[in-house]
Amino acid sequence: EVRQALITSYKSYPVEAYDFEDDPAGEYVWLAAARRFAANNPLNLCAATPESISSVLDITHVICDKFKALIEVNGLHELLYDSNRTPKHERAAQLLFYGIADSYCIANNIDLSRECNGGRGPVDFKLSSGAIDKVAVEVKLTSNGQLKHGIEKQLPIYMSQENTHRAIYLIIDNGHPRSLENFFMFYNNLDMQLKAKTDVIVIDGTFKPSASNA
Repeated sequence: EVRQALITSYKSYPVEAYDFEDDPAGEYVWLAAARRFAANNPLNLCAATPESISSVLDITHVICDKFKALIEVNGLHELLYDSNRTPKHERAAQLLFYGIADSYCIANNIDLSRECNGGRGPVDFKLSSGAIDKVAVEVKLTSNGQLKHGIEKQLPIYMSQENTHRAIYLIIDNGHPRSLENFFMFYNNLDMQLKAKTDVIVIDGTFKPSASNA
């Protein structure tokens, strides 16, 4: 009787239909958008990059730089916000990077794994070619209060459990410049060995005036 009452109550609870057009949680539109942006902005790593790019780390840097350009220059930043320009959850940014990176990795024979969990939590992404050449990528928004913790504690643990020797900390600024400033004050005092293993890339994901109003 209790179970049936619970089910009846659950079914009768009023819910609002999810807006798939606006996708405020960023759970839906990222896939089609990522494929469209990747198709319109192809990245042939074999033909478009110098011969020095021979490792997964180099390739990951090229992909991250392309993702940065798509957000800062080509309008991809709009998918980081809802229709009221309220920042979406960090998961939306992670999914967006996944969609872009996956398209480029498939085209260039790189293995991309999402949320690998070797024991103490999932790293956002791992790019690899073979058993040795591997790179971890962690995506964080400046609105995340764990920005410092992510590079000091999370990434070293993820790198250890996934047996990766290099990592990229991808920071997307969604309107919190003070947070970014505090992060770099903290980062400058980090252990040199940790900094040598982790590259930081900052992406400006804020809205900018149109060219006519610049």
